[in-house]
Order: sequence, then structure tokens, then C-alpha cells
Amino acid sequence: TTITIGLKSLKGALKRMIAGMQVFVTEASGPGVIAFSRDGPGHIVPIHLRRGQEIQVREHQFLAATASVDYSFERVRGQGTMLFGQCGFFIDRFRGETGDGIVWLHG
Repeated sequence: TTITIGLKSLKGALKRMIAGMQVFVTEASGPGVIAFSRDGPGHIVPIHLRRGQEIQVREHQFLAATASVDYSFERVRGQGTMLFGQCGFFIDRFRGETGDGIVWLHG
């Protein structure tokens, strides 16, 4: 069992860098076992996405996803929403792009 681990750049790298968001994610492939964790208490929640299905998630909740899931983000519009909506300045978008997939979130 050999797992290959590398870095994958995300779409919109310049925009992400200006926004102070991550530009790379760790990508693992191959047979084997991987453990996921976060630096805080909570639960890891798997969300199954069918091809074409999309969810929006509060920023900084993303933990992992299968390769068939597209990951992008959108700036939250309106000062009231940013200040009182408790979701931060960005919303992460996950979409089953090339087929069914799974997103793991920390909550």
C-alpha cells in the first residue's frame, strides 16, 4: 500500500492569495489509509454530493474532498451579512463536478 502525497494548486490562486486564503491543498492518492484531524473540538461530517449538486459552506470548515468535487469560494456581499451573519468574508462552494463525490467538513 503506497500513498502518493503532493500539493495541488486551487483555481483563482491570485484572488485567493490576495484574500489571505489557501492557494494549495494537500492531495493524496493510491491505496491505503489516511487520518484527518483539526486543531479543535468538533465533529467530522461527510457530505455526499451527486454530480451537479452544490453546497455552500462557512469558510474554514473544509477538511477533505474526493477528486470529483470542485472547490471554489465567493466573497460575501454586504457589510451587515459579513458582520452579523457569522460566516466570515467568504463562503466556500463545493460541487460534484466530474461525478458523485464526498466532502468532509469540520463542525
